[in-house]
Amino acid sequence: MRRVIRLYGRLLQPWLTVIVYLWLLQLMAVFGIHDPEPLLDRLADWCAILSTLVFWMALAVLVMGSSALLVNQRRVLALSDLGAKAALILVTAYYFVRWLFRWASILGDTDATTYTLLVVCLLMGVWVWRRRKNWLQQDKLNDPSLLDGWYSFTLPVLIASTLILAVKVWDNSTVLKANQMVVSRAARLPVPHGESQPRPNVVLIVADSLRARNMSLYGYGRATSPFLNRFAETSSVFTQMYANSTSTRVSMTNILSGKHPFSHGRLTRLLPPYNNRENLVALLRDKGFTTAAVTSNFEASFNSLGLAKYLVYGQYANFSRLTLSWLRDNGVYPTLPGNLMYEELRKILPFLGFPERTLFYGPAAETLDRAADLLLDLPEPFFLSIHLHDPHSPYETPAPFRGKYAKLDYREAEWKISSDNAARYPPALQPYVDAHRDHYDEAIEYLDSELARFLQAIGDNPKTRNSLLIITSDHGESFERGFFIHGED
Repeated sequence: MRRVIRLYGRLLQPWLTVIVYLWLLQLMAVFGIHDPEPLLDRLADWCAILSTLVFWMALAVLVMGSSALLVNQRRVLALSDLGAKAALILVTAYYFVRWLFRWASILGDTDATTYTLLVVCLLMGVWVWRRRKNWLQQDKLNDPSLLDGWYSFTLPVLIASTLILAVKVWDNSTVLKANQMVVSRAARLPVPHGESQPRPNVVLIVADSLRARNMSLYGYGRATSPFLNRFAETSSVFTQMYANSTSTRVSMTNILSGKHPFSHGRLTRLLPPYNNRENLVALLRDKGFTTAAVTSNFEASFNSLGLAKYLVYGQYANFSRLTLSWLRDNGVYPTLPGNLMYEELRKILPFLGFPERTLFYGPAAETLDRAADLLLDLPEPFFLSIHLHDPHSPYETPAPFRGKYAKLDYREAEWKISSDNAARYPPALQPYVDAHRDHYDEAIEYLDSELARFLQAIGDNPKTRNSLLIITSDHGESFERGFFIHGED
């Protein structure tokens, strides 16, 4: 057994070096991106991605080690080392070329790429010649190779990342236990005089970028919200609602703090999270409510809002899921740099989120399914916040909604004017903006159908008989007046 473990360790070492090297290069690519979230959160997110990479590499080497037991072990070890060296060269070349073209686009001079490549090739040639000369003169190399240096560097990086994850998970569990104690103490307080009915549960559903103007509930020509039309017949419907920001982070802070941006101070998404006990989540927790959240977009993550510390049940982040998804469920929440890192790595290693989908956002169907399951476990009274990414761009909808209104393919419209661009546009592009609006209407109808399914799923749950269900939006979307999408004006 010891022999097998030793063989596995020798096979794994060079491939762990490849993984750490790949991870560090991608980390350097996203390190300068501005993100207001705390440093520990960013570090933990990056380390969670590294852990997923290590998991898959350890699994692949385990398969390789099994084959080594059946054939010549020396040959397998030699091939493994050769493959690891080739992988290091390919990773270096990939990121080096990306770096060159990035600088070429900044400088506007493609010749700079050629000159830099020539200089690097010259330096590498001199280094290889020097090492070969030492080999011939001394029959061995006294100076360590670059690969030797990476071997010795890998273990400290892995140990440090494990410690960071342990600190973050422990910190999250400590916060949750403290919040549970707050709720427990509140539950033991005497019921106020005259309050005989049990307090209602509160379920807040926020649909990202959903605007009244495109909902049939508010008179839109297309039947985009048939379920909400029916639901409104037995509900209170508000006909005047004003979003105080066109940015999700700011608007969600408005909703959950009850303050205007000029009051809470977070005027843009790039400013630090709201850090004040005056918020709805803390208020309900202190009154004995079990507080929980299901979010489908890092912009609406309670972590990025600064409100995760008031959650009793933690937060389910239904986006950028890792293979080791238990890390996400234990306080290692996605961040903007981590999302970008993961998105880039998925282009090379598409299985990273297996068996779950790995996206910047969680589709409404998956988010609401998770929320319905969570409702069964939450102790009453509870406050559950559900953020749905839909109908936010890129307006991806399944059949039968896809193509119901749009005559122009989304990719063709995207080629003319991207939904990533929140900006002004000339009148000549209005037909392509209208095509985006068609896809947006399809996304609203898809969302409406998922809300109907969610309400049907929880309809038989006894907890819903004494609950307030609030459906609203963080902001709207623009397809006219020369301004496209949201977030700038």
